[in-house]
Amino acid sequence: GVDDYGKIADTYVVVRYGNYYVGYNRAKGMHSGTQMAANKVTVIESGSGYSQSTIVAEIDEGSSATVSGVVVDFIGTDNTGDMALVAMYTSSCPFPTCCEGPMCPPVDTGSPTSSPTS
Repeated sequence: GVDDYGKIADTYVVVRYGNYYVGYNRAKGMHSGTQMAANKVTVIESGSGYSQSTIVAEIDEGSSATVSGVVVDFIGTDNTGDMALVAMYTSSCPFPTCCEGPMCPPVDTGSPTSSPTS
């Protein structure tokens, strides 16, 4: 969440795609009194210029929401609850099938089978 900004290397507090912003609304520190979407991943649509923004999704841990063709999947948090693992993907490339990078879980390809004998 925002309270942990800069404390953990190679992490993001907010991710932008188009007019949407995705972030983890951790109820901690300066946000400890938050009442709306506490400890949820939020998707916020920004208006143009200085207009009001709108929350379009509040996602609980283990759930997902599809916004403008992009699936936002709140996979879980670390053992302290301070950091959220969020996957974003399209329906044509679901997580973790097309996932690349160190945060991706290994994909189970099944057990090897014996070669045919005939």
